[in-house]
Amino acid sequence: MKIKISLVFLIISVVIGYSNENYIKIKSLRGFYDEVINKVPLFRYINSKEGMGMEYTLEVLSKSITSNSTDLNIFLNSPVEFFTNKSMNYEYLLNPNYIHFLNDLLKTSSSIYIGNTKINVLKDVFNIFNIKNLKISKDSSEMWIGDQKPVSNSKYIVSGKINNFLNEKKDWYFVGNEYDKSFSATFTTLEKNFESKTTFDIDILKDKKIFGEVLDIFLLQKNKFLNYIREFFVPMDEDSSKALEELTESIDSKEFLTITSRNISNLNDITLFIQANLNKNKLSIIANKRRMKSGKIGTYYYYEFTYSKAGTQIYVYYNDEDFLISTIKPSRMKIYFGESPRFKLLNSYKALKNRKNLERVLMIDLVNYIEKNFYGSINSFVNVSFFKKEKNYIVNVTIK
Repeated sequence: MKIKISLVFLIISVVIGYSNENYIKIKSLRGFYDEVINKVPLFRYINSKEGMGMEYTLEVLSKSITSNSTDLNIFLNSPVEFFTNKSMNYEYLLNPNYIHFLNDLLKTSSSIYIGNTKINVLKDVFNIFNIKNLKISKDSSEMWIGDQKPVSNSKYIVSGKINNFLNEKKDWYFVGNEYDKSFSATFTTLEKNFESKTTFDIDILKDKKIFGEVLDIFLLQKNKFLNYIREFFVPMDEDSSKALEELTESIDSKEFLTITSRNISNLNDITLFIQANLNKNKLSIIANKRRMKSGKIGTYYYYEFTYSKAGTQIYVYYNDEDFLISTIKPSRMKIYFGESPRFKLLNSYKALKNRKNLERVLMIDLVNYIEKNFYGSINSFVNVSFFKKEKNYIVNVTIK
């Protein structure tokens, strides 16, 4: 089970990709634990014995501490700041094992600042992680390991500066807080670090029925469409490949909003929602020439577009507004069309703070995955949105 939960975060990191001194400032370790680990459903579940069991590990480690409770509480309520040359990307930061993350941060930091802490407590805590021979400096009630003083005070639970967040070797500043039992973190870098892209308003999808546990939403150019399809639906026979080329030519728009839908528990379920019209006459010619099986579900017509013996069998569902390319058979698609709620009713959609001028949105619904694999019942999701604002490139991450 612990391995499977890690795979969820791996999926998140796979879908998402220079001054050397980075820093991470935590308002207080207790504050982070109480406000994030205990309040946010996903972190609380991971922390539990049913999840990754971090809570139990923490209990075992705490038994090694010999400092009195008063001194220890002062330490836990004090600000902590880590300075390190370690390159940190999204995969490193999304590590659900926060004990391992803290251990690595302690061992790779060139300097660590701690406010209002006694030296004996500091040595006691560091001894748990087998860190010895500390060079500790003290100034009044403050102390630090190494030579670096704190950058600044922060009102956020966690904040700092890292590089390489999207594997681009760029400097990123970030802040994170808990809001309404969700953890929201905003990562910001200079706009010039990224090429300009066409943007979209996600509200145009609000009345659509869009299903899937992992949704990747972005604008796609027609001249890149065929190569994008082939990332998912290969191999296939020569005739089916030719049919997809002709299908691409029948798309009326030069650029269109695309939603790639997948299920965490069944990666063979793939659906591409294409917000563009197909030329019905051209589509009919393609289908008749190849004698494709056809049918209708609600307002959607469909064709069996490829042969199952020559790779992934795919279907094309279409109406007057959009079309879908999917591995899901009509018998199951009928259920999705009938039972899926409108996009605007999804909790992950409601949680989006910025819905205009977006370059990309990634939405991961973990409710069904956790229920089926771990018999847990939590309303959990992860949203990641990419956009530019006031000469900055911003990535906003919300975890429920």
